[in-house]
Amino acid sequence: MTPRAATDLLARVRVVLVETGEGGNLGAIARAMRNTGLADLVLVDPVLEDWYEAHKRAIRARELVDQAPRVRGLAAAVAECGWVVGVSGRGRNHEAERPGLDLDGFLARVRALPPGARLALVFGSERVGLRELQLDLCHDLLRLPTDPAYPSMNLAAAVTVMAWELRKLALAAGQAVVVPAPPPAHAPATAGEQEELLAHAARLLAQAGFLNPQNPEHILADLRRILARARLDRREVAILRGACHKLEKRLRA
Repeated sequence: MTPRAATDLLARVRVVLVETGEGGNLGAIARAMRNTGLADLVLVDPVLEDWYEAHKRAIRARELVDQAPRVRGLAAAVAECGWVVGVSGRGRNHEAERPGLDLDGFLARVRALPPGARLALVFGSERVGLRELQLDLCHDLLRLPTDPAYPSMNLAAAVTVMAWELRKLALAAGQAVVVPAPPPAHAPATAGEQEELLAHAARLLAQAGFLNPQNPEHILADLRRILARARLDRREVAILRGACHKLEKRLRA
């Protein structure tokens, strides 16, 4: 690995979490990423309900939780990456055709990554891990060397181990990456603030007769995805809440 490649290694690593369901895990992962110099986090179809717990566990890494893109389907999350590695305790049904990597083999491959190539580390859900179709989207699979008597590793622990191994690799090259602080700007809206905006918009749309009273969630789910893609900041949320308030007053009049 050239010095320049070692310098930008951590900046080229994307952590992809598929169907994450526990806020504590997400918060701990964000904190571990900031500890080790990783900053690219993508959430695939998250099923998280306790965003407060995620923020509480993240401490000063909350911006990673709030700013992480939320995408539908693993393919969209790894489209920009040249090497996709699934970290999983289980293998493909046809894994015999393509044996998985051990940790040393993985690190050797990382050292050989060409400059500019992006690496995606993919982690499955706490409940079922990576499904067969998701495993098939990974170029390689990696199994951490856990004790065979208890091989299943906590999601946050697995991400922390991988993040630390990558940081050690960069440090060994003598060029650890320092991730710059995000530029000063309006603070991103939290998930809770976006949900409050959605609830406000739902009341307005119900008054206007736009929502089907028997199935309002059909449209609200689409609006929720639109808000997630927009990645609004707090000022933008305040503007939209103000607009909803004015429109509500007009409808009541």
